[in-house]
Amino acid sequence: MPNMAFFKINRYILSLMGHEVAFSARVWSSIDILGTVNLRIGKDTFIGHRFTVSGDNCNVEIGDYCDISSNVSFVNGSHLIDLNGPRIAGEGFSLDIKVGNRVWIGYGSIVLGGIDIGDNVIIGAGSLVNKNIPSNTIYAGIPAKIIRDLTMNN
Repeated sequence: MPNMAFFKINRYILSLMGHEVAFSARVWSSIDILGTVNLRIGKDTFIGHRFTVSGDNCNVEIGDYCDISSNVSFVNGSHLIDLNGPRIAGEGFSLDIKVGNRVWIGYGSIVLGGIDIGDNVIIGAGSLVNKNIPSNTIYAGIPAKIIRDLTMNN
């Protein structure tokens, strides 16, 4: 998509491509969708510059009131290990990614396939999310680890 902040045009282009984008969502620019991914973006959600989603025959659902920073990648696809074939990267597969409501994903983070991120979550910049993230938490790092439980008064 073009490198511009024409939210309505970007939303319209994604809709023409068959994706479900809430009318109040703000898609900054240059989303790369590599493969056959069904994308759903919830209301009042912001998607930053150079957001990438890759995978085949999978779903990506981003909830309402989310902030996805720039250079964030959702990597739905991977490969089975093939110890006997010509390549160790065997048959490919893709897994869905689900992001709850009120989630903030920091700059340059990577979310792997098969991950569910709960509601009211902050993912620190540059994190690698390789396991499910429970609601009401802050996670950061490579791999992402809990930094704080938002339900506690600390």
